[in-house]
Amino acid sequence: MKEICIPINKLNEAERAELEIRLSDNDQIQRYRLESVNMTELKRSETISTLRVERLQQYISSYSNEWELIQIMDSSEGANYIHLLYRKRT
Repeated sequence: MKEICIPINKLNEAERAELEIRLSDNDQIQRYRLESVNMTELKRSETISTLRVERLQQYISSYSNEWELIQIMDSSEGANYIHLLYRKRT
């Protein structure tokens, strides 16, 4: 199995989460981080889609190189935040 899904209850949309997974076979540790990118001030803009993409690109490109982007979570309609999942490079 290459992937698992771990449901996290009651995570507010602005919260950040960090997960550490230890593989028992070789004592290897994998670290994951869920980041929340604030998009609230972009709601009133006429070019909201373009600005959201630019905001995400800027956030991703300025993020630490120790982490690799794994997934961009689709936010629900009207959400104020977009979530990004990172994995720490080994």
